[in-house]
Amino acid sequence: MEPLEQETGQGNKQTQTWKERVVKQARFGAAVVLHGVGTGIIGIFIALLIRNVQEISYGDDHGGFLEIAVQARPWRRICAVFAGGVFGAVTWYWLRGVDPSIVSVEESLAGAWMPPHVTIVNAMIQDIVVASGGSFGREAAPREIAAMWGGALAWLLDVADKERKVLVACGTGAGLAAVYSVPISGTLYTVEHVLKWDLSAGSVVPAVVTSFLATWVASWVVEDTGLYAMPRYSYEWPSIAMIVWAIMIGPASAGAAVLFRRLVKAVEKLKPHNRLQVKFEEASVGESVSLLCQENFKEVRKEAEIINVSSDEIIVKFENEASEVDYDLHNWVAAEPEGARDWKILVAMPTVSLVLGIMAHDFPTLLGNGRALAEVAIERQQNPGFLGMLLFLKAGMTAAAIGSGAAGGILTPSVALGATLGAVIGEAFQALAPSLAPQHDQSMSVVGAAAFLSVTMNSPVTGLWLLVEFSAQGIRRDDLLLLLKGDFSGIILSKLAVGMLVPMTIAVLGAQLALKYGAQLAEYASAEAVKKAPASPALKRQTSARRKSSWDIDIKATDDDHHDDDAVLDEVTKASCYACFRAGLLANTFVTVGIAAAAPACHEEDIQVSMGGVLVAAVLGLCVWSYMVYCSAESRKDGFTQMASVTEESVDATTGSNQPYSERTTTPLVQALESAGTVSETPGEVTVFSPKLHKSHSWSHLAWGAGSAILCSAVGAVAPLAPWTLHIWQDQGGGITALVASASLAVAASACGAAALLLRPKHRSQLMSVLLEALVTASLAGLATAAGFAWGKFGAGPLVYFSMTC
Repeated sequence: MEPLEQETGQGNKQTQTWKERVVKQARFGAAVVLHGVGTGIIGIFIALLIRNVQEISYGDDHGGFLEIAVQARPWRRICAVFAGGVFGAVTWYWLRGVDPSIVSVEESLAGAWMPPHVTIVNAMIQDIVVASGGSFGREAAPREIAAMWGGALAWLLDVADKERKVLVACGTGAGLAAVYSVPISGTLYTVEHVLKWDLSAGSVVPAVVTSFLATWVASWVVEDTGLYAMPRYSYEWPSIAMIVWAIMIGPASAGAAVLFRRLVKAVEKLKPHNRLQVKFEEASVGESVSLLCQENFKEVRKEAEIINVSSDEIIVKFENEASEVDYDLHNWVAAEPEGARDWKILVAMPTVSLVLGIMAHDFPTLLGNGRALAEVAIERQQNPGFLGMLLFLKAGMTAAAIGSGAAGGILTPSVALGATLGAVIGEAFQALAPSLAPQHDQSMSVVGAAAFLSVTMNSPVTGLWLLVEFSAQGIRRDDLLLLLKGDFSGIILSKLAVGMLVPMTIAVLGAQLALKYGAQLAEYASAEAVKKAPASPALKRQTSARRKSSWDIDIKATDDDHHDDDAVLDEVTKASCYACFRAGLLANTFVTVGIAAAAPACHEEDIQVSMGGVLVAAVLGLCVWSYMVYCSAESRKDGFTQMASVTEESVDATTGSNQPYSERTTTPLVQALESAGTVSETPGEVTVFSPKLHKSHSWSHLAWGAGSAILCSAVGAVAPLAPWTLHIWQDQGGGITALVASASLAVAASACGAAALLLRPKHRSQLMSVLLEALVTASLAGLATAAGFAWGKFGAGPLVYFSMTC
């Protein structure tokens, strides 16, 4: 037998005998089998973890999550969700600052090593938060652990790099298959979503083996009858009405899915980082930073300490190294310096969890990964108006959870949103055209969910089959076993499941076509807008970078956003908006909490007084904005209003000049700013003072500022009102439940407002400032409670002054 030649990654040819090749394939085959079995065990571990957390949180683990949550007392429900948020915030805050850091599946596919202990802990946090009620998907956790397991097997059995990538990819699909009992979808997820349709035998066979093995092992604990119980409509011939419905719902689902994805992408920009970035001008001596360095032709992060800072360089000393390294501005930016952990997750995630817990009192279907809402929508257990409200609330709470720092997915929330959208539109279709609409409510929602999920996943085939297996609309297992015995009766009876496969395929194709032509239309409109008003080179670079970072199938944004100059608020107006938010929040907190403490049983009257407080807060916000913009010394200088501060780097980016700022006599940007008002030049910064009511302070600009101030005041004032409008007092707690929830939500809102203020330039992130702001609001709420209780107990009583007859 002639020796075989195998080409290595360096381009050389390495001779391999047939024995070595057999051993190599045997190692890979053993890794595939071990991978499937191990991933099934991972699925069992995750299922048991979720059940135990649900039992601890809600006192029961039998039945669906909606049933478990509804049976729990309202106080326990709110506390469970809030405790899950606090747990997730604290543990993620700690985990995202440890060394080694979290490695994503994408990085592992590129060859990075996923630290087992960090990966497992990160996945467990996800499952614990979702099991306690967090409103995001839990499918990322099994994928990450299974991908880590695949990489570990590749290292233990010394497989080639290409086969290692296949094992890691198989882990993502097999992990999904194990926890949801979807072997076909798990295989397709690996081949279509991760490996981008690599149909070679070396990819497809391992994907099939790992997904089916993992599903079989996990079936000892994980239910394998489908997530959503419904009749098997797939065994019927597809009706004309169902085909018409599929043609209708596909484009509608595509539009809604794109909006949802854009919402998620928008909040991801606000998501707390693992560690805060250290800007060149904000670096301080003694600060510990993590810098990106080149070592052995690889990029690695090293811990260092800043030992000297000057205007043009920063000198650092790395751990366990004697030499010092100096960085100029360019090298500092390239090193992507990271400092302390981003503490904003400690504020954002508990606040989102508190809001979710309060809303779950009236809307328990918002809890969890979306399965509860999907069940309600598929069965049409609520009227269309209520389902439409749940659609927006679920999308908002999922986006808020991800934006607050949660590491989760949107797969199962997308199923819930698609099913709810299908139920709402389907109900309207049945009412307007009963002769054309299908009569099976469940099938209409499932078809809509398949189209919606195919867009959010960017994997149409996988999205289609996930809904087939979630709703158990495929061929029954018993009929497939009869086929193996030579009996074709079961297959003939199943009609190959075309009753649902055909309409679901039509809906998915319609969604993809609508997405494609919608993107082309948006691209054409964008090109026409650019022809009419070409964007600056800097704006084009920013738009290009934004598009590169966006998801592949997103409809591209237009380039003419820069024409909305009047909608861009200056720093003074931004600061005044926060002041208005704070004033409205504090004012209505005192009013709402005070009147509720005086008369906790007068629920409707408390709501009326609080709504009046919102109107008062709006007027108060307008007064605060007027004072800050026109009367505050901070916003004035010799009769001019400060409009903007532009750094040297922003001047370089806008003008495209490489000349040092100190050597320039004038620039186009400075000339433009000088024409608008007064330019005050300081080293490294250009400060512009514009006359009142100049172009930059036109009436439209003032209208934007005043409107923003009024809106911020009203938003702040709504925080203490929300628990009353959501009827939190219906637990027969005499109004005490809503009173406590109102004060708690006000405290959380004030902390978030302070954290948002610290995101603005020239503000260093200080957790103490946020805690102090929360303490002030809590003290005011306590004072209002004491005053209201004393007024209702010993004074003339609010019943006389407010005509409360409760």
